[in-house]
Amino acid sequence: MGACPVGISSASLDSPVPTPVEPVDASHRQELATCKCTLQVEGGTDYLEAKSPNPTSKFEEGVLREGPPPDTKSKNYFGFLFQYAGAGLIYSVLYSLTYPFLNNYLCMSGVATASAYVLIALPWSFKTFFGLITDCYPIFGYRRRPYMVIGWAVCTVCSFVMAVLPEGEPYYPDNSWASLSESALTADQIAEINYDAPNTGIKFVLLMIVANLGMVLSFTACGGTLVELSQREGEERRGDLQTMIWVARDAGGVVAAPLVGFGLISEEYGGTFAVAWYCIGEEKVERRSMRVELGKLFDLIQYRVACQVLAYQFFGNMFSYVSVTASTPVQSVWLTISPVNSSIATTISTFIFIASLLAVRQWGLNWNWRWMIVITELAVVFVDCIPTFLTIWDVVRSQWYCLGVPLLEQVPTNIGFIVSNYCMVEIMEEGTEAAFYGLVVAASSLASPSNRSL
Repeated sequence: MGACPVGISSASLDSPVPTPVEPVDASHRQELATCKCTLQVEGGTDYLEAKSPNPTSKFEEGVLREGPPPDTKSKNYFGFLFQYAGAGLIYSVLYSLTYPFLNNYLCMSGVATASAYVLIALPWSFKTFFGLITDCYPIFGYRRRPYMVIGWAVCTVCSFVMAVLPEGEPYYPDNSWASLSESALTADQIAEINYDAPNTGIKFVLLMIVANLGMVLSFTACGGTLVELSQREGEERRGDLQTMIWVARDAGGVVAAPLVGFGLISEEYGGTFAVAWYCIGEEKVERRSMRVELGKLFDLIQYRVACQVLAYQFFGNMFSYVSVTASTPVQSVWLTISPVNSSIATTISTFIFIASLLAVRQWGLNWNWRWMIVITELAVVFVDCIPTFLTIWDVVRSQWYCLGVPLLEQVPTNIGFIVSNYCMVEIMEEGTEAAFYGLVVAASSLASPSNRSL
């Protein structure tokens, strides 16, 4: 028998239990997969190359999993993108409500508003747990679609309850009073202040948390499907689907920004005047042991590359998004940013996000990941420091300047974000797709309380 590439020994071929090895690059993986040996027979005649009964053609383009590649014209493909568009809509609406509703209308303190941001984001920390459930406990044989439906049902119920609950009277009958100290108000004006308004926001924050919890459950199931489909892509185009799902998610955010901005445009809010089941394909699977899957997940994170990815997601997000509790009061008092202007900036930012991702999809799937992350991080810091310092030192306190200049940093921010996500698909193993994907997102989300504490 001819010699196979280095990395396969006779002991490993005969052993019933595979020995853990360090992850290999794509070229080595392809070399191992297409290894063929020539048999010698008595008389010296060579047979044709003896191949495994399983076809190896699936590895010819460097794919990581059996199955057809994602069809960009299929119902399943568009149904999958629609899931992420819906998630982007809910995600953007929940976070967009904190400024006009919690800060301007109910006049919750900067600490309370910052805490609301953290609490609403808290369900993202449960993605690993949700991922294990979807990986191990299929419902009627399906691991993904039932959990998507359950998640959207929870989110819909919470959204309906928030829609019918009375929001109460605003803290200030006239929002212009917010820029004045209480000593500058008359006795009649002080008597009209609704001091109980901030307490009304507690029930809405709780409903937002539960709604986000349902969305995270659905999002986790989508993440498992994303890994399965992405690993069927060839090496040259791997990352195409990942890029498109983020484009779809932010397309949903484009709808959310004007919805909140123009829907909450009246003066009391700080303004200036008064298909988940049928469109996603999935094969039935058997129930799996959570103990076994936890063991596989634990074995996976023993690899150095997995630890590096998790560490980067946590520390990268912690230091990249350091914020202050006074950020929302600064917007409303120093800069007097109206919800509609904030939403316009958010909408433009989302279009820049989409354009950046499409550019990466077209030209950047094979860029050097490390260099791109370093370059984009430095560019973000350089652009962001200009409006920040000018606002702090009262050189320029203009809402248009502070909304417009940061739009430039969206290009490097978004390129660095999507590039840092490409490596996840390369190291995930079959059976723990949603769990490990959820672990990576949870590590990223856990950085949010830390950066606000800093």
